[in-house]
Amino acid sequence: MTFRNPNTFGASLCLILATLSTGCDNKNPEPAKALSATAPTSTTQSDPRMPAGQWVVVSRRPVRQSTSAVGSFRARQTTLLGSQVSGRVEKVLVDVGDAVRTGQELVQLDPTFFAIEVEQREADAQAAEVKLAGGRETLKAIEAEVQVAKTAVAESELEHTRMKNLWEKPPGETPSIPKQRYDAARFGFEQSRARLQAAQSRVAEQAAKLREHEAGVKQAKEALHYAKERLDETIIRAPYDAIVARRLVDPGEPVTATPVTHLLEVQEVGTLYLEYSLPQELLSAVKPGTRVTFDAEGVSEEVEETRSTIGIVYPTLDEATRSFRCRSLVINPKLTFRPGMLTRVEIVTGESEPVLAVPRLALERSSRGWAVKVSNDGHGVERYVEIGAMDETWAEVRSGLVEGDRILVPEPGTTTRPDQG
Repeated sequence: MTFRNPNTFGASLCLILATLSTGCDNKNPEPAKALSATAPTSTTQSDPRMPAGQWVVVSRRPVRQSTSAVGSFRARQTTLLGSQVSGRVEKVLVDVGDAVRTGQELVQLDPTFFAIEVEQREADAQAAEVKLAGGRETLKAIEAEVQVAKTAVAESELEHTRMKNLWEKPPGETPSIPKQRYDAARFGFEQSRARLQAAQSRVAEQAAKLREHEAGVKQAKEALHYAKERLDETIIRAPYDAIVARRLVDPGEPVTATPVTHLLEVQEVGTLYLEYSLPQELLSAVKPGTRVTFDAEGVSEEVEETRSTIGIVYPTLDEATRSFRCRSLVINPKLTFRPGMLTRVEIVTGESEPVLAVPRLALERSSRGWAVKVSNDGHGVERYVEIGAMDETWAEVRSGLVEGDRILVPEPGTTTRPDQG
């Protein structure tokens, strides 16, 4: 054979060598090594028929049994805020969507008239205190008079007793003092006792007046406290940590306490209720404490906790659907979930005995059902399988595979994770 062009000869030689090399490789294909689920390795990516991923060996394992439901979030508390006093709105300090803390000021009413009432009640309370203090001083003075009168009674009693002994003698004896002196001592004793009784009566009267003054002070203080409370009620505060859901008034609007004028609607969303319905046949399978997971569209599982437990199983069933409602408590510190948000819920109803199982990521849904890629001489061949129970990671295989088969689990992002059928 003659080659006229050296360049043509070089190109032909390279083509022949490449053909020989390819032929040798195809005679001895190296089969892919089988990998267990615990030690996967990447497949060779040079073969376009073999998607990039990991091979795992089909084995037996327990699969958590679960059921799906559709639920929605509900605010733990929803409150329409009103005012305890009537007045005029002076300021609205928040707007829809604002996060508020317990005790934060939300709305202010005009406090002018309430402040005037407080000043009047303070004056009344001070006057009552002055009157009470004067009554106490008077009582002290009268009580001092009683002590003086008691001393006078004691002295006059002694004088009367001494004069009586000198005047009253046995028959036949002459009294030691004239009767006039004895009568004076007796009269002085009676007068001192009368003065004591009068002083004691004034003490009782003054004590009664003092009790009236004390009652007056108490009443004035209560009126002052009530006036201060009314003044404080001109500021409407958040009853708990919440989000402002609706704003119902603007500055200048009049509000009344009866009937109540609603000012704002707030919702507690730091903790939410997740409510959903389950079919009647699951009544014996779920109870308070049963584990649940949930997934709300538009919310990434990476940024929010998506696990909870059943908190309440409602005791009544819906006669139309023969279903019962359940409620879970969901902590929502980042306020990612919102009341009314539609949510897919998975309820764990039990755990099966070890069954043939494959990773859920290995499943692909088609018009004919579920399929997996099974290793056949190092190549992935599609095979249809019948799937049973599923949990978040594993799916039971009822037919289509045997223990020891090697299947392909594509790398994350190369296939869509199947939904539970």
